[in-house]
Amino acid sequence: MTNRKLLTTLMVITLFSGAFSFSMKMDIYYFYFIFSFFIITCLKLKFPLSINKGFFVLFLYYIITSIIGIILYSSLPELLLKQIFGIAFSSLSYYLLIKVNNYNVEKLFVLYIKIAFIVSVLGLFQQLSFLLHIRPGYDWTYFVPRAGNLSQTLIFLRIYSIMPEPSVLAIILTPAMFVALNNISSKSTIYISRFRSQIIFSAYFLTFSSVAFVGLILASIILLYRKNLLNINSRKIVYLPILLIILSSLFFGLYQSIPDYKHRIDAVVAVLSDPASRDLILSGPMRKNASVFILFTNVNVALDSLRINPFFGLGLGSHPKHFNSFYSEMRAAADAEVNRLLWGMGFSVSSEDANSLFVRLLSETGLVGVIIFLWVLKKYFIKKSKIQDISSNFSAYKLSIINNSIFLFILLRLMRFGHYFLDGFFFFAFIYYFSNKQYKAEQLQERVVKAQ
Repeated sequence: MTNRKLLTTLMVITLFSGAFSFSMKMDIYYFYFIFSFFIITCLKLKFPLSINKGFFVLFLYYIITSIIGIILYSSLPELLLKQIFGIAFSSLSYYLLIKVNNYNVEKLFVLYIKIAFIVSVLGLFQQLSFLLHIRPGYDWTYFVPRAGNLSQTLIFLRIYSIMPEPSVLAIILTPAMFVALNNISSKSTIYISRFRSQIIFSAYFLTFSSVAFVGLILASIILLYRKNLLNINSRKIVYLPILLIILSSLFFGLYQSIPDYKHRIDAVVAVLSDPASRDLILSGPMRKNASVFILFTNVNVALDSLRINPFFGLGLGSHPKHFNSFYSEMRAAADAEVNRLLWGMGFSVSSEDANSLFVRLLSETGLVGVIIFLWVLKKYFIKKSKIQDISSNFSAYKLSIINNSIFLFILLRLMRFGHYFLDGFFFFAFIYYFSNKQYKAEQLQERVVKAQ
C-alpha cells in the first residue's frame, strides 16, 4: 500500500472513530492526531493547503454573526473558539483529503462503504456473541472508550459496533445503507455485492434505533421517487398502494412488537398532545423514553434563543450555556421527585449538541442561518428530474446515488445529533457538493456528444 493510499484509508477510518477520545479540560479525539499527521505530511510534500471559497465565505458569515452574539448576549468566547477550531480543523482536513485524491469522490465513497461493511460485520459479531452469552464478544467497553450502555430489544442486543451508541452507528451507516437498499431492490448492483448489501442492511436494522427506522422510511421514499413510482402520471403508480400497505404494516408491526419504538412514539404523542403541561416529565411515556423529553427541552431552549435574536441566534457554541441556564431555572422550580428524574435521565448530557443539528442551528445561527443551510442542501441535491436518462450514462447514475445517500445522511443529522464536526460530517458534506458538480459535468459532456 502506497503512502497516499495508507493516509487516505486512515482519514476515512476517522469517520468511524467518534467513540475514541480521552478527556482533559475538553474532549480530545484520536482523529485529531490523524488530521495533524495528514496535514503535516501534505505540507512536507509541498501540497498547498486550501479550502473551498464558497465554504470559506459561508463559514466567515457564521463566525461574524457569532462574534456579534458574544458581544451582545454575553455568550462564552471559549465555546465559540472551540467550534471554530473544530470546524476549521475538520473541514480543512477532509477538503484536503478530497483534493489530494484529485477530487475523485467516487473512490473515497467506495472506500467508506468498504469500511462501513467491516464495521457492520463487527456489529453482527457483537449480536452473535450476545445471543451466545459471550460477554467479551459484545461488551466492548474495555477497548471502545466512549461505548454507551448496553441495551436490549426483545431477545436482541441493540448493536453499536465501535461507535458510541446504536443511533450513532445508524447515522454513520446511512449512506452505505442507502446504497445497500438500492442494490437489494434493483436488478444490478453498484459498489458492493448483494450479499454485502444485506450485511450492511442487517447491521443498520439491528441498531433498533428510531433514527434508523426513520432512515429506512426516507430511503424507501427517495428510491421510490427515483424509480418514478411516486409520479401520478406514470403507469407504475399502481404499485404505490401496495407499497404503502407494506410500509404501514411494517410500522404497526414494529410498534406492537418492539418496546423501544413503542415508547418513543408514545412519548412523541404525549409531547404533541400537551406540550405546556408542567407534569409532562412525570408521565409514563417520558419515564420510559427520556430522550424525547430531552429533545423537547432543547427545542424550548432554541425557541428561547430565537426570542432573544430571531435572525442570527446567539452564536456558534452558545447553546450549551443557554441550556444550562434554562436547566438551572427548571431545577430550581421543580420538586424533589422531578429533580430526581432529571438527574436520572442524564438531562444535560445532550446540551452540547442540542440533540439535533436543526435545533442547534436554530439556536445558534437563527432563522437566517437555518435558511442558508437548507438552501445549500437543496441547491446541491440531484433531483429525479435530472436523472431520467441515466441508462445512457452509468457514471452519472452512480454519482446521483452517492449524492442522494448523503442527502439522507444530512436529513437524519438534522433530526438527530447536532455536533458540527464529529463522525465525518464535512467529509460527507464535501462529497455531496462535488458529486453534484461532477454530475453536472457528466450531463454537459453527454449533451455535447449527442450534439455532435
